Amino acid sequence: MRCGSEQSEELEHARMRSLALAHGAWELDGFSARLVPVPDESGAGSVSSHDGERLSVWCGALLSCQHFGWREAAREFEKRVADELARERAASTRWPEAGAVSSTCLRAAAALTHNAGDVNQALPPATPRRPPSTAPAPAAPSPAPGCSTARCSRPRATATTPCARRSACAPTRTSCSPSVRSSMPGASVWRWRPWGDAERALVVAALLDGCRKVPGQLGYYRALSAFERELPGGLARLAPQLAASQRRELKDSALRQRLALPRASFEHSYAKRARTLLDGRG
Repeated sequence: MRCGSEQSEELEHARMRSLALAHGAWELDGFSARLVPVPDESGAGSVSSHDGERLSVWCGALLSCQHFGWREAAREFEKRVADELARERAASTRWPEAGAVSSTCLRAAAALTHNAGDVNQALPPATPRRPPSTAPAPAAPSPAPGCSTARCSRPRATATTPCARRSACAPTRTSCSPSVRSSMPGASVWRWRPWGDAERALVVAALLDGCRKVPGQLGYYRALSAFERELPGGLARLAPQLAASQRRELKDSALRQRLALPRASFEHSYAKRARTLLDGRG
C-alpha cells in the first residue's frame, strides 16, 4: 500500500502532465515576434523556437514518466514529441524551392534547427524508446534547392556562436522581470511591452556584454540595432541608466557601423550566403 506522500506526489505529477499537454494548445499569435507562418493551407500553422521549448517540456515529462514506470503516460508524451517533429519536418518542405532564399526561410531554418537541438539535448542517446523521428537527417539532401529538413543544418555555418545567450545574457535573464526574460535573446524585431527604461537598460547592458564576450556573433548587434531604430529616442535615451563604460561602448565607431546596417541589407547578405551553401559552393 502506498503512503500518503506517494499518492500526493503522483497527483501533483498528474497535474504537471496536464499542464504540459495543455501547453501544446496555447495560441501565441499576436504575443510573439518569433512565429514564422507556414506558407500553405495544410493546417501546419507556424513554426518557431517556442516549439522547441514545448518539445523540451514534453521530453522532460517523458523521462519523468519513464523514471516512475508510468508507461501509458510516457507513451502519450513520446507520441507528442514524434508528432511535433513530423509536423516540423513536413513544414520545412513548404517554402518555395525556386529563386533566392528568403528571410522567412532563413528564420524557419533557424527555428527548426533550434528545435531539433532542444530534443537532442533533452533526450540522451541512451534514453529508452527514443522517438524515431529525432534521428539525424540523411547526410545527402534532395537535389532540389530549398529549405528542407535535410538542408536546414547547412545555414548553421553562418549562424551566431552556439549558446551565446547562455554565457552573456544569463545574469540579466535571471534578474529581469518576466516580461523582459520572455523576449531574450534579442532579434531584429522587438515586441515592445510596458517596460521601464531601467529594465530596457539591463537588456542593453547584457547585449553589450555579449558583444564583448562572444566573438563572431551578430545577434546581439541586431538586437541593439532594433533598440536604436524602434525605441523612441534610441539608445541615447537609456544612457542615464547605463554605466560610463557602457556609454563609451555605445559611441564606439565600429559598433555604430554595425548598428547602422539596415535590416534589409543584413537579411539579404545572409540569404546570399545561405544560397551559396545550399547550392554546394560554400
